[in-house]
Parts: sequence; C-alpha cells; structure tokens
Amino acid sequence: MCIRDRHLTCPDCGETQMPALRHFVWDKGKPETAVYSCEHCGSAHDFDKESRIKASGQWVEKKNTGWLKKSFWMNQWASPFASWGETIREFLEAKDDPSKLQTVVNTAFAECWSQHGEGIAEDELFNRREDYQDLPDDVLVLVAGVDVQDDRLEAEVIGYGENEESWGVDYKVIWGDPGQPDTWERLDALLLKQYKHTKGHMLPIAAAGIDSGGHFTKEVYDFCKTRFHRRVFALKGMPGWGRPIVSAPSPKKYGRNPRPVKLFMVGVDEAKRIVHGRLKIEEPGAGYCHFPKTYTEEYFNMLGAEEIRIRYVKGVQKPYWHQTRARNESLDIRAYSLAVLNLLDPAWELLKAKHEQTEDVVHEEEKISTPRPSRRPQRRTNYVKGWQ
Repeated sequence: MCIRDRHLTCPDCGETQMPALRHFVWDKGKPETAVYSCEHCGSAHDFDKESRIKASGQWVEKKNTGWLKKSFWMNQWASPFASWGETIREFLEAKDDPSKLQTVVNTAFAECWSQHGEGIAEDELFNRREDYQDLPDDVLVLVAGVDVQDDRLEAEVIGYGENEESWGVDYKVIWGDPGQPDTWERLDALLLKQYKHTKGHMLPIAAAGIDSGGHFTKEVYDFCKTRFHRRVFALKGMPGWGRPIVSAPSPKKYGRNPRPVKLFMVGVDEAKRIVHGRLKIEEPGAGYCHFPKTYTEEYFNMLGAEEIRIRYVKGVQKPYWHQTRARNESLDIRAYSLAVLNLLDPAWELLKAKHEQTEDVVHEEEKISTPRPSRRPQRRTNYVKGWQ
C-alpha cells in the first residue's frame, strides 16, 4: 500500500509541510484573521494567499509497503472546500467540550483522538524502582517472555505472587543472529537459570513464551518444539478487541517435519490493556508491578511506547493501539508473559504452602550443615601406623 499525505507548499522557501493547528495564529475571537506560518523558514501568510497555497499543494509519500493499493490523506486545513477561518471557528466552538472536540480532531484535523489517561507515565515508573537482589518473599513462580528481532532476542523474567502481583527480575538482550544456533543456546541457558529466593531456596523459570510472528518463525518452532516438556511455548499475537488473552493451541506444521509444533494465539490488544491497567496501580497489592533498580530508563520508555487512541469507522468509535516511538519490546514481552501465566494457571495456595515448607527445610538444612564444636580434642593418629 502507498499512502500519501496532502502537504502545503510555502510560497517563500518552496518547502512543504503537513498543515496542522500549530501552524496558525489569529486575533482572539477573530478566526478570519488567521495567519499560516511555515515551520521551515518562519514566513507568515495571511488569508489572501490561502487559495494559491492550497492550489500549489503536493501529495507526499508517507509510507510504501510495495502493494498496488494507494491511499490519500488530506485534512481540512488543505481542503479547498473550507477556509482556514472556518476550521478555526469549528475548533473554538468545540474546544471546551471533549465530545465535540474529538469530532473536530477526527474529521476536520484528520488526526487520531488520544484518550486522556490512556498512556502511562514512564518517569513515575522509573522513579519507583526498588532495591532487591534476591527474589522477594511474595514471589511464588517465575515466567519469561521473549521477543525476537532481526539482530537479537530480548527476554524478561518476571516473578508473580498471589493476585498476580508481579516483580521484574531480569531483563536480558541477547545480541546475535536468530538464524544461528548459538543465539538460541544463550537463550536456553537463560531459561535454565535459577534465581535465589529470600527464603533461601533456588527458584527455576516455570514457563516461557516466545513470539513466533517475525522473520524467524521456523527457528522459534524448532526451539519450542523440543522444549515443550519444559513449558516453553511458541506464541503468536492476534489483534482484535475481546479476544482471550491466550487460546488453546493449534498444531502448526512447518517444513518437512510431520510432527507439528503447538502454537498458542495471544490476544495482544486485550493483554496490553491489562498490562497498562496494572502499570497504573499505585499501591502494592493485587496486580501491582514492582521493578528493580537494575532496569534502565529505556526499558520504561518501551513500556510506554503505545497508547490507546480512538478512530471513527463509518461513524463508530474504534479503539486501537498507537505506537508513539520505535521500540516497544518490553511492552510486548509483558503481554507475552501474561499469556504464559494464563497457560501455567498456578495453584497459588499450593505454591504458597510449598514455599513455606521449603523455607522450613532450608532452615533445618542450615542447622544440620553448621559444624558443632567438639567437646574434647580428637586424638592425633599416625597415618602410617594406622594401617598396621
């Protein structure tokens, strides 16, 4: 598909720009005095030049996926059927009423309406990081999510407790070609790693999910198929609101191998919505997300890389995820991890009892392994004579 936007050309410098509200200034209460400014040279053009500027507009290619289908995008600022003053008047009449303003933004500005509060505050999440090295007391199970990129694998190990309160444990970037075995060997080493619990025992990763929807589908299938007994699952995201977080597996045949891999479909829209909702919880407890000091600012920027926006389709509001920055791996991984947790379906009460029992066993072992001082000195023996 080829997508083209209608840009306006500056009469002074000849540069083009997609016209928007920020390019206009006017006298208070007088939209007809609107002046259009060029962001390249700073020139200001009043309504006398409006017709000429609109007539000299150009279609600028925004995206080209190689398909034959073409799409054209023009807002009311560039339209010959409405003046700049009329568009500004529509804005002024609607600006104090969110429902009316949304209509103006969608129809006149041809922009997506961003719902207030549908994004997350990355800086607040970064600032509330906690200092913990061992797994906190309330962590009962570990799961991992893995995102596959062309030059790396990104993985996060997350600890969960009762009511799905979570603790970020480990975030790793495994640089390398996913088409090469050594890259997957390093991932396997990570998934086999065990983490020390504050109760004294070591906790393994109970289950993991790997996204198979990229350029290395076969490699993901090969890796997961031979590790299904370790609960390493092949996942594929499916857009669409109302889908279950994860669906029952479908057998997926690939290559000449007659035995299919089990492929689990993830409702990514709903999964991300749940993740976003939990990131906004401010007090520890059910659903709250804890993060360690080791997590970088870039990790949290990726968590906030998408937000829910609204578009109109035949007059009906349709929410969708809008990506605000290039990288969003940590958000995707959190969605995969949530799907893995649903597949695992932990028996929380049993896990809690097991951890309490394990703590008692560890303490008993520590008592047994602690050497006791002898009440009387041992008699020294001659090694040679001892054999006589």
